[in-house]
Amino acid sequence: MKQIPYHFLFLCISFGNACSEKAHTDDVTSDNPTEIPENVSDEETDNNETSEPSSDTGTNSQDTEDENDDDIDSGEDSEQDTNEEESDTNTISVFPTNLPSPLPLSGTSGPLNLEANVTATGEVHQITVALDLTHSCTKDLSLTLLSPSGTAVLLFDLDGYPVCSSDMESTVFADDAGTPIQNGSNPFQGTFRPMQPLSTFNGEDLSGTWSIAFQDSTVGDFGSVRSISIDIEYQ
Repeated sequence: MKQIPYHFLFLCISFGNACSEKAHTDDVTSDNPTEIPENVSDEETDNNETSEPSSDTGTNSQDTEDENDDDIDSGEDSEQDTNEEESDTNTISVFPTNLPSPLPLSGTSGPLNLEANVTATGEVHQITVALDLTHSCTKDLSLTLLSPSGTAVLLFDLDGYPVCSSDMESTVFADDAGTPIQNGSNPFQGTFRPMQPLSTFNGEDLSGTWSIAFQDSTVGDFGSVRSISIDIEYQ
């Protein structure tokens, strides 16, 4: 219990009840000190929890970055594969010997057979043929290309052509051409689609002897083959 000072004790003796009430009040105050409300501490705790950053946001951001990295890697791999495939493709140009040559070889009708030897090895991927010739009636002519394996592809047969046109100048045969050769007109300059697809040769071994077989079917006209080349893409 709280000690009462001497001067206050003197007053207590003089006034009696007032001292007793004062002492009682002091005792109550001493026995019940002021306490911090619990709800203040809880509110501070809630605020601290709210202010903490969410770890989920960081995780989602990292996941997005990982997905983007995977997409970039996939694109780089695809581009690398395409470049490797292109780099594996080679091109060789083949020219038959004994040119220029009369067409036909003798007289005014009959065959002309030319040959070109290929020593490179690989599988045919794509073929184009370029031709330059003179003839007084190309309507009489046909041309067939034969591979070392014996596969034959008819490039043109102009027997059904309505007029006896002349010459074929810088004429190219390619499968992706828009105009069929039978729809062309003399001197057939440009690129034309052959009557049978050159892709027939795709996948064959290109090494060996390639044959170019002309045929002049009608007596009376003749000409000359000035140049012919076979461009072969292979893998």
